Amino acid sequence: NFTLIKPDDLVYNSYDKFKRFYTVQKQINFSAYMQNCNETLLRSDIRLRQLLYKRGITRTTARFVKIGVDENKKRWVIPAFKYSTEHSNIILGFEYRPFDFNKNGLTREKGAPTGLAMINSYKPTRKY
Repeated sequence: NFTLIKPDDLVYNSYDKFKRFYTVQKQINFSAYMQNCNETLLRSDIRLRQLLYKRGITRTTARFVKIGVDENKKRWVIPAFKYSTEHSNIILGFEYRPFDFNKNGLTREKGAPTGLAMINSYKPTRKY
C-alpha cells in the first residue's frame, strides 16, 4: 500500500523546483488518482498483458511503482516521485501515454519529470 505523506514530511528548500506539488491537498488528490488508476490496471488482465508485451513490465513491478490506467481518458498513468536515496512518497505528477505507448500523445503534468524511462525492465547484459 501507498502511505500518504504527513505535513511534516513536506520538506523542501527554496530552490526546489517541484515545491508547488508538495501541498497536502495536491498530494491527497495525486494519491487518490494514482491508487484508483493502479487498482484499475491490476484488475485488467488485458492491460497487464499489454504492459508486459510492449514494455516488459510485470504485474509486480506495476504494483510496486504504481503504474495505472485511466480507462475513461484511454491512457496509461505513470507517476513520477521525488528523487530520493530512500523510499520517496512525494508525487511530483504523472506522465500520460496512449495505450499503444506511442510518443505521439505523450503528455505530463506541467513541470513534472518523465517517469517511464525510469522503470523499463532490467535486462542483464551477460550471463554468470
